[in-house]
Amino acid sequence: MVSVLSERMKNGLRSAGALVAFVAIGFCLVMALDPVFQPKNNTAEAGTINASSNAFTGEAPNTIDAVFIGDSLTYVSFSPMEMWQSDGLATYNCSTSGQNLPYCSTFLDRVLATQKPKVVFLEANALFRRFSYEKVVARTVNDMFPAIEHHDRWKTLKLEDFIVDPDNTWTDDLKGYKARFSHKATDFKYIAEANAARPMKTDVPIRNRTILESMKERCEQAGAKLVVVAAPTLCNWNEKRHDTMTEISEEYGIDFIDMQFGDDAVDIDWSCESYDGGDHLNYTGALKTSAKMADILVNRYGLEDHRGDEKYRSFDDALPGYLEVIENKKATKLD
Repeated sequence: MVSVLSERMKNGLRSAGALVAFVAIGFCLVMALDPVFQPKNNTAEAGTINASSNAFTGEAPNTIDAVFIGDSLTYVSFSPMEMWQSDGLATYNCSTSGQNLPYCSTFLDRVLATQKPKVVFLEANALFRRFSYEKVVARTVNDMFPAIEHHDRWKTLKLEDFIVDPDNTWTDDLKGYKARFSHKATDFKYIAEANAARPMKTDVPIRNRTILESMKERCEQAGAKLVVVAAPTLCNWNEKRHDTMTEISEEYGIDFIDMQFGDDAVDIDWSCESYDGGDHLNYTGALKTSAKMADILVNRYGLEDHRGDEKYRSFDDALPGYLEVIENKKATKLD
């Protein structure tokens, strides 16, 4: 009997040893492949995911004074180049479609790696969006081992991927803003019925609060101020969410700016300033929110005018391309 147990123990140890060896080999392989699979530039063509949202990596270090992090509500509502035109503000929009808080947290780390923003805006909708713990783990693993996130690049690997270091040289003329020029009048009855049939979640889960608190701490360590902002939308925001966010801002000591309700509300004409009938703003609506944001950045947070400063030449260089998009009403391609 003892002999049988001893043999089973030996087999168990062998299996455990084999598993440890397998994991160790896999770990070493991933570490070795990380430099190979990492895009060698920050363009979509080079393999960068969400390239325009990540194009701040091509900007000169410490030249971005404010960033916007969030989902599609954010990237259609705040145009950095409008704020540059009006007030010389150096800002960037780092938002992506459906961006959840773990990905928001990743973008914060990416920004702080090369920039020292004075203000970091987090769009409020992300705080109410649910995500699983598996999403947190997956995001953490992707951040630790970029080869996993970029594994599809094996299809297009070239010799330079094995010998060249990454060099982020591309800058986006729109600085992460996504322009939309069409308009669709809002059907208020339809939106009311839709919201009644599927009420918005108006509580912020513990896991979301934990990431919010972590982002606040990292901002403070970097000398930045974290501010939560709610962009105008009829489909993803209501007064109950406003009340919840007001309570959270007071609890965590975080500034909260609501552009739909209260003192900072922007007067959006929902008959013509949304491209999808009340959810997202079009360019005309974004002009209003960007003007409001510029005023807040200057008068509330003391951002400076950098027009004519050689260090911020990227913004001056981007202006003709941005104006061409606006003049020709070219809808921005999503990446």
